[in-house]
Formats: sequence, C-alpha cells, structure tokens
Amino acid sequence: MFYYFAIIVTIIIQHLTFWAGEPCVFIFRIFFHIKNNTAVSFGGNFPFQPQIKIGELLVCHNIAAALGLIAFALERFIAALQTILFAGSDGFFAVSFDEADASGWDECLPSVAQCHLDTEAGPVTISDHGDLWRVPWQVLDHTFDSATLRARCFSLPLQLTRSLILSPLTSGPGWKLQLLYSLTNLGAYNVPFSWSAHPLFATLPGDRITLPPEIRSLTLEGSGANRLGLKGDSISWPMATDEDPATSGISSRDLRIALSPDSGIGDKLFAGPMQHGWATLSRPSVGLQLTLRFDPSLTPYLGLWICYGGWPESSASKQVCVALEPCTAPVDSLAETGSWSRSLEPGETFNWPLELEISSPSDTGTI
Repeated sequence: MFYYFAIIVTIIIQHLTFWAGEPCVFIFRIFFHIKNNTAVSFGGNFPFQPQIKIGELLVCHNIAAALGLIAFALERFIAALQTILFAGSDGFFAVSFDEADASGWDECLPSVAQCHLDTEAGPVTISDHGDLWRVPWQVLDHTFDSATLRARCFSLPLQLTRSLILSPLTSGPGWKLQLLYSLTNLGAYNVPFSWSAHPLFATLPGDRITLPPEIRSLTLEGSGANRLGLKGDSISWPMATDEDPATSGISSRDLRIALSPDSGIGDKLFAGPMQHGWATLSRPSVGLQLTLRFDPSLTPYLGLWICYGGWPESSASKQVCVALEPCTAPVDSLAETGSWSRSLEPGETFNWPLELEISSPSDTGTI
C-alpha cells in the first residue's frame, strides 16, 4: 500500500501547473518501488488541480525513473514541470519526441537534435532529444533523501549515472536538489558526446528569467517563423528584435518576461561560454525563485528554450514553459563540431555537478 501511494502521488503531481493555494506542510521523499522506478512522494494538506487524468502508462514507461517530475509546494504556491502533452503515446520507441509526453526533466544524450554521425565503429543515427528519454533507468541505491540511477544510451556505448540528493538550503528558506553526473564510455573506441539538461519549467505570464550580468547576447539555434532571426544569429539580451510574421511588424521584446500561451513563441538560444554558472526563473507575484547552478569549467554553456504555445507546431497541445539547460555545447546537434566538441576514450569517465535551488527570497515567502 505504501508503494502504491507513492506511485499514485507521483502520477498526480506530474500534471500540476503553477497553482496558488492555502498554507501547507510539504515533505519530500524519494522512494524505490517494485517496478524499479523512483517516485517523489509528497505529503501534506495542499490544494491542486490535475490538468489531465493519467493511468498506469506513466509507471510502465518509467517516466518517474527518468526524473520526469519535480514538484515543490510553498506557503501559497505549487510549482511543477511542464505537463505531459501526449499521455496516450504507446511505446517510446515507436514515436518521435514531439509525439511522446514531451514534458518533465530529460537528460539529452548523446545529442539534443536528431543527427547522423560517422564514428570509428561506423555510421549511427541519434534520435531527437537523444536516447535516454526512451529507456528505463535502473535504481542503484536509495535513501530517505537521495537516489542513484543509471541508464545506457543505445546509439552510442555511453552510460550515464546520476545521483540526486535533496537537502534544505542553509542560506534561508528553501530546498536544494543536488545532481551528480558520471558519464562513461563502455565501448572499445573513441565516442563523441554532447549533453544537455532539459528541465521544462511550467510558466505563467510575468514570470522572469535572469542570467548573469556578463550575458549581453545569445546565439540563436532556432526561432518559430524566424521571429528572432536565423540559426547562428547573435541576439541581444535581454531586449531583442522580434518580427511578427502575421503583421510583418518589428518590435522590441524583453526575453526575460514569460508570455501567454497564445503568443505562439518557440525560441531556442545559447549563452556562453559562461563565466558564472547560474540562471534563475522567478515568479515575483508569489516570491518563488528556481535557480540552476552549474560549474562552467565543466559545462560552460546554457541552453535557453522559451516556449509559450509555439511548439509542437503540428499539434493542438502546446508547451508553455521555460527550460534552463546547462550543457556542454552551444549547438543542439552532435554532428555540428567545434571547439566545444567532446569525446571519451574507451573506459574514460567524465563527471560534473548540477544544483536546483528552490527558494523564497522575499520576506513573506515560506517554504
């Protein structure tokens, strides 16, 4: 019964958007259940509103084990990741990423974009958003406030181990989720790779993105209807020139501010190499701040996915989210090489950290 409770709560929490409510007590647990997934279980008296009804599909497809959820409750606030777009997709190997759940927190490896690559072992094709959103994760260890998981790529002989440790902030009210990554080449030849975190944080109009002050421009990877320009263009930050294809009008747009879902925005940009490894997404109306911290000497770039109803283009179900994505390269495709390109020798391992802080910087906020 205990495991069943953890699974059901996980399924419900996955589908929360930002939601204001009454004061609550919130307890974090990371559980191990009989199907070798991890579930983050939450206890307390809190109001929430599921967006869609989900059955056992989530458990069967190991979305919990893939860290497809993180939810945090504040005194007057609940924050969660982007909701599932296509809950009924049957078999992750049978669908593309934009036909799958397209939600939560994925690890894009060994490439973000679909690409074809010639390796020492021959040609390979890498799926959109990489391999790991399609595969189950093995639980290696778990405690009251931590878990260690492992998954293997199928396009290239790479194995990713990720440890998660949850603890209270020492600097004030809030929580810190520490992620420790270890990537190993299990093959007999040199293997290239590109990694990007892919946490999709649900947004409301007025939410605010903040980057380190040295960031004055971003490199464009892609923009819906070429609103911001073409791939490779330098885009000023935070104020950018936005061309509306419907009216052919040109205006100045503050990229820091989240817009409504009907704006149809879908932009991917990169910052870096970074001098300071952090980025925040905040909701000033309730005093919540999410901060991602990373080591720029190991993961020197930050991908920024800004989507307010602009993707997927072929579906009525749209993402409304911001993704702050520490990464190893300023491009999505592993086939696109440069000074940022990485590879591992046989048996070699690359380690790096990442932290997610959830805080309430205002005097009135309590977590």
